[in-house]
Amino acid sequence: MKKENYWFWIEPYVYLSMIDNKALLYNTLDKNLIESNDRDVISLLNKTIDRNNGGVAYLGKEMLQKKSIVQFIELLRKYYMGDIMDAKFSNSKPIQLLPYCDLNYDRGIYKKQNFSPYSDILNKLLEIKFHLKSLSESEKFLPILEAIPENICLVFSIQEKGDISDNFLKFLDRYKSMKDFSFSYINIPKINFNEISNIRIKITMEFPINKSIWMESKLIIENLHCDIEYIIDVRSEEEYDYFETFFYENHIDKYQIRPKYTGENMDFFKKCVFLDKEDILSSDLSIKDIIANQAINIYDFGKINIFENGDVYANIHHPKLGNIFEDTIYELVQKEVDEGCSWFRIRDQYPCNKCLYQWLCPSPSDYEILLNRPNLCNICTEKQHV
Repeated sequence: MKKENYWFWIEPYVYLSMIDNKALLYNTLDKNLIESNDRDVISLLNKTIDRNNGGVAYLGKEMLQKKSIVQFIELLRKYYMGDIMDAKFSNSKPIQLLPYCDLNYDRGIYKKQNFSPYSDILNKLLEIKFHLKSLSESEKFLPILEAIPENICLVFSIQEKGDISDNFLKFLDRYKSMKDFSFSYINIPKINFNEISNIRIKITMEFPINKSIWMESKLIIENLHCDIEYIIDVRSEEEYDYFETFFYENHIDKYQIRPKYTGENMDFFKKCVFLDKEDILSSDLSIKDIIANQAINIYDFGKINIFENGDVYANIHHPKLGNIFEDTIYELVQKEVDEGCSWFRIRDQYPCNKCLYQWLCPSPSDYEILLNRPNLCNICTEKQHV
């Protein structure tokens, strides 16, 4: 590089994290990574992200005499993360658009973005999940279901076998958005869903499998000509291996394995669930994904849970919002937006707020609640309890 004055910038598809005089740059296009704790590099990056500088920092001749700055720029160019331009080729300072995320956590920004007006509030509702003992309980929710917009996914988690009313079947036929039903393999009802559009069936299983019941259920499943996925709760590596063999023997290739916390299998969770640096960086994240992690909980946002008695929760582990038979769906969603702790539960607490990978990690899940931990990783471990 010539010893001239330059303009310096970071490309807009590069995520930049700076904490405690350390910097991480992550290329969302090819997943390359640069980390630095060099004082001069940190100073240059701080100038670059200063909003008054418009994403471009002035790089004087004296800075280019520093070996760490030259090496850093060479790395940026190698991984297409940033560049410099001779200042004499520009009559004025160039502007670079950076993906800022500026959120006011008192929810003020959400009100500005039309979360609060009742005319728009249901646009933020993406999924309603009903937790029912049997399908026959769905009849009493029909007036509510008939009134909701058709862009919402409906999920029905059913515990026991039961009949389904003709009125409810007619509603399912009319409702054009996705409709999910979750049954244990022990309690799959003999219902003809085949002529209803956008039906998905999720079949839950736990170890050990009752083979005689499975053979009966398998005959019912074979007549369900719709999208079917198996959801498996496992508590150990032995159970995981058992189901891998089970699915192979039964020619099942669409399944999801969910670790189940018992209070006594922390070693299993640490080995199979906790994230390492390599796990975090292997995720296929875009800039939009990273910004979403700073704003909302990707697991809970837009979802509510309704139980048989009408009680409504955004997350079943958090306080209830109200009751669907006493409050309107507008009021319940509005309450979560204004006061709730589920939709906007993000990694803004210690130790995540002291970690360079803070927003590369997925949102806090139910596991953090069940394990009473702020994070499930092997990176930030100091001062944590199990």
